[in-house]
Amino acid sequence: MPTSPSAALACPRCATPLVSLSPGAAAGGFSVQCTRCGLRVRLDSPSAAGGGAGPASGAPPAFGPGRGGGSMAPRLLGGALEILGLIASGLGALALAGLGVAQGMFRPMLKDLGGELPALTAFMLATRFPFVLAALVLGLAAGALAIRLRGGSQGRWLLGAALALVLVGAPVCIVSMYLPIFSLADSIK
Repeated sequence: MPTSPSAALACPRCATPLVSLSPGAAAGGFSVQCTRCGLRVRLDSPSAAGGGAGPASGAPPAFGPGRGGGSMAPRLLGGALEILGLIASGLGALALAGLGVAQGMFRPMLKDLGGELPALTAFMLATRFPFVLAALVLGLAAGALAIRLRGGSQGRWLLGAALALVLVGAPVCIVSMYLPIFSLADSIK
């Protein structure tokens, strides 16, 4: 008796191969979860080998514990850390924009001080660098969100880059605003 080839089951949402079933496999009553998009697919009786699988009824929510008490794998947007990262990136972009506004308020005072501005301060004022950083952070966060909503995992790297820009850029902007005051205090001695 010739053996029939094994049947492969793919995710109905993203077409990721989930499981290969041998010809005589009994696949009744259990479900698998797609590693790419998080969709749960229930393998029903023998028709599952022919592609009769559908989403599991009563699938647990995307975040938090499932019905059985276990933790759930993230679905489209990811876990709570990614959501917190998106919020932190947005708040960081707002903080950088606020530093840009404050730098604009410092500009007349720095002109009244006279003398040459430190190179970092002159660069920050000439390029409006805090606003550039804020735009970059928002662009990276928006790119990360778009990639994650399409089911990719590379958005985490963009989100990490956005947070790194905030964590490095904000202190540099703050130091650039205080450098003229430090140089003035140094000349008084």
